[in-house]
Amino acid sequence: MEDSLTGEPIVTFSERSPQELLALLGLSAVCCALMVGWVLRQNTNCWQSGKKLVRRCGATVLGLLILLSLSGCSAAESANGIFNSSSQSVSETYSVIYDDQTRRYALENRAAGALTDLPLSPLFGAFSDGESVKAVYMDVPYIYYMASRTEQYVDRVGSYNSTATQVSIVRLDTETFEEQVIFEKITDSGRSLLGIDYTVGDTWMFLQYCYGFFLNSDSLFFITNDGITEVSKTIQRTRVLDIPTRGNIAFDGRTIYFINENSLLTAYDTKTHKARPFRNAVAYDFCLTDQGLYFINRMDSECVYLCGKDGVGSLKISNDPALSVGYDGEKVTVILKSDGKEVVFEP
Repeated sequence: MEDSLTGEPIVTFSERSPQELLALLGLSAVCCALMVGWVLRQNTNCWQSGKKLVRRCGATVLGLLILLSLSGCSAAESANGIFNSSSQSVSETYSVIYDDQTRRYALENRAAGALTDLPLSPLFGAFSDGESVKAVYMDVPYIYYMASRTEQYVDRVGSYNSTATQVSIVRLDTETFEEQVIFEKITDSGRSLLGIDYTVGDTWMFLQYCYGFFLNSDSLFFITNDGITEVSKTIQRTRVLDIPTRGNIAFDGRTIYFINENSLLTAYDTKTHKARPFRNAVAYDFCLTDQGLYFINRMDSECVYLCGKDGVGSLKISNDPALSVGYDGEKVTVILKSDGKEVVFEP
């Protein structure tokens, strides 16, 4: 990548996970083992080479299986928690709350009832004027937050200055309060040359308009008004998913739930990349819980129903028409259409 103004190459840094390094080390070890085996075979009596070759192949296969299991290449499911874009990030232990008036995030300990202002806690530290938290995602014991930072630079001779916007995703361990940057990109740069201001954007400019994100073991998913962009953790490849984001977006670690253009509640498998609409769930709004999917049924006077994560077994929960339904990690809240009152259900 080159700077469009000066032509100088832009150096970017992409951190690799321990699993990737372990997989690379394992591949190198297997190649070395095969090379040693070939050398030994060339120097071994031909009458004994058959039996020893079988033993070497068995040992190589066994070692490869062990390396794959250590490098995280198994087909085990992700242990991610429940995510709803229309609600604050929640878990059984913690809840992240955003105050619209003060524009600050707070971390609530559900067990102790303690409320901590995040910008003043060890979670985020002291932010500068050009830095802000854009979104939070929880997967206990970790909390992931997206921070946007704008910095200004002036070249050596002062002929022009520039500003760069950087978006980072930081992982916080709630048990040790250790932080680690797992994703970091420069979204754009603003320039000023001879009194003329202009902006240079690139592939990652969509991160400036991101208002929510979630992740699994393979990818990061960023939510904007234009859709969901999937970013591979290994090769940083981006792909825009055909998922509308005008309503709630839910995620359980593998499957993304949303309402499609035909108002059908739909499940998108992030492993197979296939979407499956639930034919019997014509929804106006919905939320995901551990128990299943609560949705407002447009085919039954907008009453609230509950179905499984596979869309099977719809059960009517309320006989009153509803405006919205949400989940805060402990209870399901329904706003009635008749008088705007709030009704609470315990999942």
